[in-house]
Amino acid sequence: MTNHTKTKKASTKKRTHIIESDNISKDTRNAFLQFNSWRIVPLTEAGAERLAEDLFNWCLTNEEALCFDEYLVHKRLSSCTYYKWVDKFPKLKEVHVWTMKVLGARREKGGLLNKLNPLLVKFTMPYYSPEIKELVQFYADIKKPEDDILAASKIIVNMHKVPESNLVPVKIKEEE
Repeated sequence: MTNHTKTKKASTKKRTHIIESDNISKDTRNAFLQFNSWRIVPLTEAGAERLAEDLFNWCLTNEEALCFDEYLVHKRLSSCTYYKWVDKFPKLKEVHVWTMKVLGARREKGGLLNKLNPLLVKFTMPYYSPEIKELVQFYADIKKPEDDILAASKIIVNMHKVPESNLVPVKIKEEE
Protein backbone atom coordinates (compact mmCIF):
# COMPACT_ATOMS: atom_id res chain seq x y z
CA MET A 1 0.00 0.00 0.00
CA THR A 2 1.13 3.43 -0.77
CA ASN A 3 0.51 6.42 1.39
CA HIS A 4 -1.35 8.99 -0.66
CA THR A 5 -1.06 12.50 0.64
CA LYS A 6 -2.78 15.34 -1.01
CA THR A 7 -0.92 18.58 -1.29
CA LYS A 8 -2.53 21.87 -1.92
CA LYS A 9 -1.19 23.90 -4.72
CA ALA A 10 -0.37 27.43 -3.78
CA SER A 11 -2.80 29.86 -5.25
CA THR A 12 -1.24 31.70 -8.12
CA LYS A 13 -3.83 34.45 -8.15
CA LYS A 14 -2.46 37.83 -7.26
CA ARG A 15 -4.22 39.38 -4.31
CA THR A 16 -5.80 42.71 -4.96
CA HIS A 17 -5.22 45.26 -2.29
CA ILE A 18 -7.86 47.63 -1.09
CA ILE A 19 -5.40 50.50 -1.26
CA GLU A 20 -4.09 51.03 -4.75
CA SER A 21 -0.73 52.70 -4.61
CA ASP A 22 -1.25 54.83 -7.70
CA ASN A 23 -4.46 56.38 -6.31
CA ILE A 24 -3.39 57.05 -2.73
CA SER A 25 -0.31 58.66 -1.34
CA LYS A 26 1.65 57.00 1.44
CA ASP A 27 -0.12 59.25 3.98
CA THR A 28 -3.46 57.57 4.67
CA ARG A 29 -4.42 59.46 7.82
CA ASN A 30 -7.29 61.12 5.96
CA ALA A 31 -8.25 57.97 4.08
CA PHE A 32 -11.60 56.39 4.81
CA LEU A 33 -13.46 53.24 3.94
CA GLN A 34 -16.11 54.08 1.39
CA PHE A 35 -18.99 51.77 2.27
CA ASN A 36 -20.62 51.68 -1.16
CA SER A 37 -17.42 50.59 -2.97
CA TRP A 38 -15.54 49.05 0.00
CA ARG A 39 -12.39 50.87 -0.97
CA ILE A 40 -10.16 53.10 1.07
CA VAL A 41 -10.03 56.52 -0.50
CA PRO A 42 -8.30 59.71 0.65
CA LEU A 43 -10.01 62.93 1.62
CA THR A 44 -8.32 66.01 0.25
CA GLU A 45 -8.91 69.65 1.15
CA ALA A 46 -11.17 70.00 -1.91
CA GLY A 47 -13.08 66.88 -0.86
CA ALA A 48 -13.57 68.29 2.63
CA GLU A 49 -14.91 71.52 1.14
CA ARG A 50 -17.34 69.56 -1.06
CA LEU A 51 -18.44 67.59 2.00
CA ALA A 52 -18.97 70.84 3.92
CA GLU A 53 -21.01 72.28 1.05
CA ASP A 54 -23.06 69.10 0.84
CA LEU A 55 -23.70 69.18 4.59
CA PHE A 56 -24.77 72.82 4.35
CA ASN A 57 -27.18 72.07 1.50
CA TRP A 58 -28.53 68.95 3.24
CA CYS A 59 -29.33 70.95 6.35
CA LEU A 60 -31.03 73.77 4.45
CA THR A 61 -33.05 71.71 1.99
CA ASN A 62 -34.08 68.86 4.27
CA GLU A 63 -36.61 70.37 6.68
CA GLU A 64 -37.32 66.92 8.14
CA ALA A 65 -33.68 66.54 9.26
CA LEU A 66 -33.58 66.35 13.05
CA CYS A 67 -30.65 64.01 13.76
CA PHE A 68 -27.11 64.55 12.58
CA ASP A 69 -26.56 60.80 12.34
CA GLU A 70 -29.06 60.77 9.46
CA TYR A 71 -26.51 62.68 7.42
CA LEU A 72 -23.72 60.25 8.28
CA VAL A 73 -25.94 57.33 7.23
CA HIS A 74 -26.90 59.18 4.06
CA LYS A 75 -23.22 59.73 3.18
CA ARG A 76 -22.24 56.24 4.41
CA LEU A 77 -19.62 57.63 6.79
CA SER A 78 -18.64 56.41 10.22
CA SER A 79 -18.87 58.99 12.97
CA CYS A 80 -15.28 58.29 14.05
CA THR A 81 -13.93 59.12 10.61
CA TYR A 82 -16.15 62.15 10.22
CA TYR A 83 -15.11 63.71 13.54
CA LYS A 84 -11.43 63.20 12.69
CA TRP A 85 -12.07 65.23 9.57
CA VAL A 86 -13.92 67.90 11.53
CA ASP A 87 -10.82 68.31 13.70
CA LYS A 88 -8.53 68.50 10.66
CA PHE A 89 -10.45 70.73 8.24
CA PRO A 90 -11.56 74.14 9.64
CA LYS A 91 -14.22 74.84 7.00
CA LEU A 92 -15.88 71.48 7.68
CA LYS A 93 -15.77 72.23 11.40
CA GLU A 94 -17.43 75.61 10.90
CA VAL A 95 -20.23 74.11 8.80
CA HIS A 96 -20.62 71.25 11.28
CA VAL A 97 -21.09 73.66 14.21
CA TRP A 98 -23.63 75.67 12.19
CA THR A 99 -25.49 72.49 11.19
CA MET A 100 -25.68 71.33 14.80
CA LYS A 101 -27.17 74.70 15.81
CA VAL A 102 -29.79 74.49 13.05
CA LEU A 103 -30.72 70.92 13.96
CA GLY A 104 -30.83 71.87 17.65
CA ALA A 105 -33.14 74.81 16.92
CA ARG A 106 -35.47 72.56 14.92
CA ARG A 107 -35.53 69.98 17.68
CA GLU A 108 -36.16 72.59 20.38
CA LYS A 109 -38.98 74.16 18.39
CA GLY A 110 -40.50 70.72 17.76
CA GLY A 111 -40.34 69.99 21.49
CA LEU A 112 -41.94 73.33 22.42
CA LEU A 113 -44.77 72.82 19.93
CA ASN A 114 -45.23 69.18 21.07
CA LYS A 115 -44.48 67.88 17.60
CA LEU A 116 -41.60 65.94 19.15
CA ASN A 117 -41.35 64.25 22.52
CA PRO A 118 -40.19 67.10 24.81
CA LEU A 119 -38.48 64.72 27.25
CA LEU A 120 -36.43 63.12 24.49
CA VAL A 121 -35.55 66.52 23.06
CA LYS A 122 -34.46 67.74 26.50
CA PHE A 123 -32.33 64.64 26.97
CA THR A 124 -30.52 64.93 23.61
CA MET A 125 -30.21 68.73 23.28
CA PRO A 126 -26.74 68.96 24.89
CA TYR A 127 -25.44 67.06 21.85
CA TYR A 128 -26.70 69.79 19.51
CA SER A 129 -26.14 72.97 21.53
CA PRO A 130 -23.04 73.85 23.58
CA GLU A 131 -25.03 76.49 25.48
CA ILE A 132 -27.57 73.92 26.64
CA LYS A 133 -24.74 71.52 27.47
CA GLU A 134 -23.22 74.16 29.77
CA LEU A 135 -26.63 74.84 31.32
CA VAL A 136 -27.24 71.15 32.01
CA GLN A 137 -23.76 70.85 33.55
CA PHE A 138 -24.41 73.93 35.71
CA TYR A 139 -27.65 72.46 37.09
CA ALA A 140 -25.98 69.09 37.63
CA ASP A 141 -23.22 70.75 39.64
CA ILE A 142 -25.58 72.64 41.95
CA LYS A 143 -28.00 69.76 42.40
CA LYS A 144 -27.04 67.45 45.23
CA PRO A 145 -27.55 63.73 44.87
CA GLU A 146 -30.26 62.24 47.10
CA ASP A 147 -27.68 60.48 49.24
CA ASP A 148 -26.07 63.80 50.16
CA ILE A 149 -29.47 65.31 50.98
CA LEU A 150 -30.36 62.37 53.22
CA ALA A 151 -26.95 62.44 54.88
CA ALA A 152 -27.28 66.17 55.50
CA SER A 153 -30.78 65.80 56.96
CA LYS A 154 -29.77 63.18 59.55
CA ILE A 155 -29.18 64.71 62.94
CA ILE A 156 -27.24 62.73 65.47
CA VAL A 157 -27.90 63.65 69.09
CA ASN A 158 -25.56 62.42 71.80
CA MET A 159 -27.25 62.49 75.18
CA HIS A 160 -25.51 61.99 78.46
CA LYS A 161 -27.12 59.93 81.14
CA VAL A 162 -29.58 61.97 83.14
CA PRO A 163 -28.52 62.04 86.76
CA GLU A 164 -30.90 60.52 89.26
CA SER A 165 -32.85 62.96 91.37
CA ASN A 166 -36.04 63.13 93.37
CA LEU A 167 -37.67 65.05 90.53
CA VAL A 168 -37.03 62.35 87.93
CA PRO A 169 -38.59 59.02 88.73
CA VAL A 170 -36.63 55.86 88.05
CA LYS A 171 -37.72 54.07 84.94
CA ILE A 172 -39.16 50.70 85.65
CA LYS A 173 -38.29 47.99 83.19
CA GLU A 174 -41.32 46.21 81.92
CA GLU A 175 -41.32 42.50 82.21
CA GLU A 176 -42.66 40.40 79.42
